[in-house]
Amino acid sequence: METEYETPQPIRVVLDLLVVVALRVTATDTTTTTVSVKAADPTKKDDVRALGEVSVDFIDGVLGLRIARTLRYYTWFSGSPRLIVDITVPTGSSLEGKLGAGNATTEGVLGECSLRTGAGELRVEHAGATTLHSGAGAIQAGRVGGPLRVTNGAGSIRVGTLEGEGYVKNTTGSTVFGEVEGPLTMRSVTGDVLIEQLNGSAEIKCAHGEVRIDRVGTGEVRIDGGYGSIEVGVPEGTAAWLDIASKHGAVHNGLETTSAPVETDRTVAVTAHADYASITIRRPLT
Repeated sequence: METEYETPQPIRVVLDLLVVVALRVTATDTTTTTVSVKAADPTKKDDVRALGEVSVDFIDGVLGLRIARTLRYYTWFSGSPRLIVDITVPTGSSLEGKLGAGNATTEGVLGECSLRTGAGELRVEHAGATTLHSGAGAIQAGRVGGPLRVTNGAGSIRVGTLEGEGYVKNTTGSTVFGEVEGPLTMRSVTGDVLIEQLNGSAEIKCAHGEVRIDRVGTGEVRIDGGYGSIEVGVPEGTAAWLDIASKHGAVHNGLETTSAPVETDRTVAVTAHADYASITIRRPLT
C-alpha cells in the first residue's frame, strides 16, 4: 500500500497500529508526504490480513494510519502480525504513534514527537517536545528542543542534547545524557546514570547503580542514592555549596575550601545523600 499527498506545510501524523511494526519516519525538505505500508512477510496470512485492515487518510493537515482494533491483535498468541511502515513528511511535522510492539526510528527534524511501543527500540534524531515510552527496549533521542518525558520498563536510555526540562524514569537499564539544560528529574531503580554536562538544576534518585555527573554548571543538584556510588565534577571557578552524607559509605570532597563567592561568581548547590553509596565531589576529569 503506497499513497502520497501534497503537503506544502508541516503536517501532523497520528498512528494507532496495535500490531508489531517496524516504523520509519523521515522529515525532510519536501512538499509531498509519502506513505508505504507493507506486510513484513507477504507469505504469512496474519501479516497480509493486518495489511488489509490498515486505513490511511489525510484530513485537514492530519495524516492518520489505523488498524482495526480486534482482540486478535491484542494478544501475543495470535501469530504476532507484522507490518513495515515508511513515511516521509515535511520538516517540522509532528508525530504521535502507538505501536503494539516493534521498533520506531525518526530521521530529520520533527516538531512534537510522541511514540509508545509495548516492546521495542525507539530512536529519535531531532524533535521538539518529546514523549517516549517502551515496555522493554533501548530508547535514544539525539536532540530534544522542548520538554522531554521518557519512561522505560527495561532497557537503556540515551539522550544526546536536552535543551529544556525533562522527566526520565528507567526501571532497569543504564541512562546516559550528553548535555542537559534542565531542570531534569531522573528516576532509576536499577541502572547507572551518567550526565556528561549539566547546565541547570537536577533531581536524581537511583536505588541501585552509579550516579555520575562529569561537569556541573550552575543551579541546584540533588542526588539520592541507595547502593552504588555518586560522583560530581565541579569546574574551577565555580563555587560549590555542599551537603553530602552517606550512612554506610565513604565521602570524599576534593574541592578546596574558600570564602563565600561574590554574587557574580558561578555557583552550584550540591546535595547528595546515600545509604550505602560512596560520594565523591571533584574537579572534572577532562
